[in-house]
Amino acid sequence: MMLKQKYNILLLDDKLNTLVYLVKMMSEISFIGNIIVQSDWKECLHKIDELDIDILFLDMDFGDPEVDGNTWLSMLTDPPVTVACSSYSNYVYSAREVGIKYFIGKTPSFRALEELLNDVVLEVDRKAEKSKRDVKQLEIKDVSGEEVMIQVKDILYAIINNNILTIYLESGTVVTQMSLKSFASMLPLEGFAKPHNSYLLALDKIEVIRGKQIFLKNKSKSRKGDELLHITQEFAKEFRHKYEIFKQNNLS
Repeated sequence: MMLKQKYNILLLDDKLNTLVYLVKMMSEISFIGNIIVQSDWKECLHKIDELDIDILFLDMDFGDPEVDGNTWLSMLTDPPVTVACSSYSNYVYSAREVGIKYFIGKTPSFRALEELLNDVVLEVDRKAEKSKRDVKQLEIKDVSGEEVMIQVKDILYAIINNNILTIYLESGTVVTQMSLKSFASMLPLEGFAKPHNSYLLALDKIEVIRGKQIFLKNKSKSRKGDELLHITQEFAKEFRHKYEIFKQNNLS
């Protein structure tokens, strides 16, 4: 089972008109979420870290004698799982030299694209699990500038409000200036999920979910504010999906 219900794709190609067919087919695949198309490799180089991208479809020829897809990818410190996307098969070998495992043309059959994306999202999940599996503690700088060590197992949930993140622990809180996305990127992917745009919740701390209300283990009566933890419609499917996977893997 996939870790996410929807996976976001970025396509980078200097000739956007060649992507029309590919984008149309992608939009018909049930597990594909946002599809972002970019034509300016320089702008994309600066924006990609701000985007929530799972999969990159990368053109191999930008029409620039100094920069092609391979050299552009090498500029990224932590690139998404990448698919070389080109009408010319001679790029397959050079793409492999920079770690690209997948290759597809710009006018594949729907079945070929769907099969490729099934393989790619499994790679996305494996990469996420591998990079986060052994995270046991985090070093966070609080709003006073002091370094605080947080044990991942002690995290209950985190709430963002006006760019201030409050991390609720088994004992106490840590307040820091950090985005919720940045905090989530530091944590084991399979152990945390967003039931709400402003919350990130540790799945192992859930006692029960009743409707849209989330109750934490031994916390719903003893911690002020836990009654605010609820699931919004926007995040309901993804949150429940991740929680079901978590229960299957950890609570069975």
